[in-house]
Amino acid sequence: MQLEPGRQASELVWEFDAGSSIKSSPALDDGKIFFGSDNGTFYAVSEFDGSLVWTFQTEAPIQSAPLISKGLIFFGNDDGAFYALESTGSRVVERWRFNASSQIRSFRPSGDGPLVYFGCEDGHVYGCRHEDGEQRYHYVSNGPVRAAPLWHNNKLYFGSDTFYAEAF
Repeated sequence: MQLEPGRQASELVWEFDAGSSIKSSPALDDGKIFFGSDNGTFYAVSEFDGSLVWTFQTEAPIQSAPLISKGLIFFGNDDGAFYALESTGSRVVERWRFNASSQIRSFRPSGDGPLVYFGCEDGHVYGCRHEDGEQRYHYVSNGPVRAAPLWHNNKLYFGSDTFYAEAF
């Protein structure tokens, strides 16, 4: 497989040692790759050379994929904390944190609608305002919600371990 003229897929471009397992799918924005790891650290590394830009430490493993929406970076971790970070160059600032009822392992939050939505291992689905994290939506499904929710045409869609897809 050829990636670009003159370079084969087997050629390593760069690597970054996170010091722990990485189960979080990455997100890309403004030349930075964002992801979390099992040591509770959320990373921003250069897309171009893999150099560390900044880290943000949490108290538990991060398995959820980050979402970048409306100038913020959103992700959750295994102690139920859902974070909104603001990245400016080589600095990161926590804008807000919402404490959910259980581990947050959803594949990627949804931030296309009026709120940012995410699911938890105990079946709870939350919607928080982008700007301040105020909870504006809450629903309890009958099973863990790990799949990425989707906001479309003023409806929220998500699936859970109950074998059902749900829409509200």
